[in-house]
Amino acid sequence: MSTLSTRQNPYASPSSSQQLTQTEAGPKLFSELHIAIATFLASSLAGMTLAAINHYRLGNKIAAAVSLLIGAAIVAVVVGLSMLIPLPGLLFALAQAGIALAIAKAQFGKQYEANQANDVPNANGWVVLGVTAAWTVVLVVAFLALSTILF
Repeated sequence: MSTLSTRQNPYASPSSSQQLTQTEAGPKLFSELHIAIATFLASSLAGMTLAAINHYRLGNKIAAAVSLLIGAAIVAVVVGLSMLIPLPGLLFALAQAGIALAIAKAQFGKQYEANQANDVPNANGWVVLGVTAAWTVVLVVAFLALSTILF
């Protein structure tokens, strides 16, 4: 008798017992690589914008706002350092991308693994391109405006 009570109904629909919904598995997130690429191509603001979107989708609005503030602070520090230290800009970009990759793995690694285990796809890569392009335009316009005012 005990074996009959533990058996599943063979006539139940597959969606009722075997498939997880997207809310159980988690929302679509930008991968660590998405965040690192956006950081490398545009700035820390682009990468941190994607991290902020991930935090928002996970329900942590305060962490989303903090991510944007940290991204802005990093851009200010990198601009200041690049004026003081005569190193190629590529080194600054690679360092930022590496740090962004490590931070993204630390913050979202467990959720990525859960999403992959439940076949939840990553967020759209085209959004990464759009965020990167938008921040590139904003920063170029801001730097041109500042250089016109200061010089």
